[in-house]
Amino acid sequence: MKTDFLDLWMVHDVRTPRDLEQIFGPDGAIKPLKVPARTNWSDSLASRTSKPGVLSRALDLFPFDTILLPVNPAEPHYWSFLSDVLPKAQKKGMGILE
Repeated sequence: MKTDFLDLWMVHDVRTPRDLEQIFGPDGAIKPLKVPARTNWSDSLASRTSKPGVLSRALDLFPFDTILLPVNPAEPHYWSFLSDVLPKAQKKGMGILE
């Protein structure tokens, strides 16, 4: 990519509790983001999932700066990210990407 800085590092397409186990496991994708001096890493992180409960749990496990929420007209009638996850993200002061 010929860059030494990322504006946004996104853990994307987290769908199941097993995905969370892998991401937050000993050799998971979250490991390099826990390094205190991330001088060449972005200050912003995001997570996206197809299930509100999985995304909510990810917010409990790591202090993400941003979150990507899937929002569409059917959303309130299916799984509600707006009622289940959005308030938690707002309370944490996270940036919201929709």
